[in-house]
Amino acid sequence: MISAARGGTPPTAWPMHSDLTGAEIERALLAAIRAKSESIHIYRDHIALDLIKYQAGGKEHCAGAIVFCEEGRTFDTFYAPVTMLASAD
Repeated sequence: MISAARGGTPPTAWPMHSDLTGAEIERALLAAIRAKSESIHIYRDHIALDLIKYQAGGKEHCAGAIVFCEEGRTFDTFYAPVTMLASAD
């Protein structure tokens, strides 16, 4: 059990258990990427700083992202018809 309290509130206890939802999502995404490896690219150690957005048809759309590459310490711009962001603890 984890016990937590904020300010003057009484502590709340949550049972600890293993949640495999995130692992299953990661497994399914990686399997799909491997099946289409020629058209999907994964960039590790990149931090999304801002999304590139535009208005069309009264809706806001995402055209890509401005990112920082930790390894090369450079800024890059990625344009794509589909932008997917993933993060980990």
